[in-house]
Amino acid sequence: MDWYFAEERVARGTIVKFKVKSIGIVALCLGSMNAQANFLSLDTADFGQDTITYDTDTGLGWLDVSMTDFMTYNELMTAVGTDESLSKYRMATYEEYENMLSKMVPSVYTADYFYQNKLSRPQIVASEGYAYRDFFGNLSHQIVFGQVSNGSTLRWFASNSSTGGIVSYSDIYKYSEGYALNPDNVDIPDFTSRKSYQVRGWHLVSTGTVDLESGEFFSAADVNAPVMALGGLALFGLALRRRKIK
Repeated sequence: MDWYFAEERVARGTIVKFKVKSIGIVALCLGSMNAQANFLSLDTADFGQDTITYDTDTGLGWLDVSMTDFMTYNELMTAVGTDESLSKYRMATYEEYENMLSKMVPSVYTADYFYQNKLSRPQIVASEGYAYRDFFGNLSHQIVFGQVSNGSTLRWFASNSSTGGIVSYSDIYKYSEGYALNPDNVDIPDFTSRKSYQVRGWHLVSTGTVDLESGEFFSAADVNAPVMALGGLALFGLALRRRKIK
């Protein structure tokens, strides 16, 4: 399969206001199918079409990582405090981040093969990697990177389209507690190849109102503290169901 690599480059510190993605609902059926988490791809007024991944279980709206592409942590914190479009978002907590990954990419927690024998490159189920790229980034990029920080350490997950989503990049096995944050740098340890294709955005979240009756729309609301209950990380069995937005 041939993969298209986008020619457009985003300058560091620039907040992208436009993104095109045609995706509807992915239903992630977990475990024995008794629990079900629905992720909806919704539009926002500030950022455009399909720029929020809304978790109906937690009530969190996850902003696409491409909206904060190539921003350092300090640049992001400045933007959150000064850019009106980001004022109602905050950094996801590690617990929220792991809960989201455990539902969308559960195979990353059970990987038994590591590309090139590197713990930062676990092999995952291809459909899960595809869903992550489709929801949080842009499928035309070779690699979609999502980062989260607690202000002192950094964690990340990425899906690589050049391997059909089978190879991911993550700190789960090598830096399980995160590694020391460099607030003025976006580089990832042990990941030095193909940097020009990386989408190294940040996982920002908001609680807000959801209108599914008129265009599947998310309106961000002020969110200052975690609002969700934590879920288990060892979740198995992923069923993927898609409905294209009209």
